[in-house]
Amino acid sequence: MKRTTVVLDEQVDKELTELAHQQGHSKEDLIRIAIDRLIQSHQQSVRELPSWVGAGQSDDPTAAAQTDSLLSKIYNEDYKASLMSQQPTTKREHSS
Repeated sequence: MKRTTVVLDEQVDKELTELAHQQGHSKEDLIRIAIDRLIQSHQQSVRELPSWVGAGQSDDPTAAAQTDSLLSKIYNEDYKASLMSQQPTTKREHSS
């Protein structure tokens, strides 16, 4: 472990001391637990796109929709709906 210094507001330190006493832990333990939870929460919220996203070009006009569908399945969320809400209100004509 590496030692570091944390500066706390007096009221926060008082509440932390009380909580540590109630739970039978040291203040240091509670701070480590809180930091571990913060890091775990952050890691769970950060999602990397699969390496194949944006890897190439396609002449298939449905390729983007297919990618959106796959991403929706991967992330188990309504990916298409989030993209639709970001689209501009005007439509462009696709010329052949």
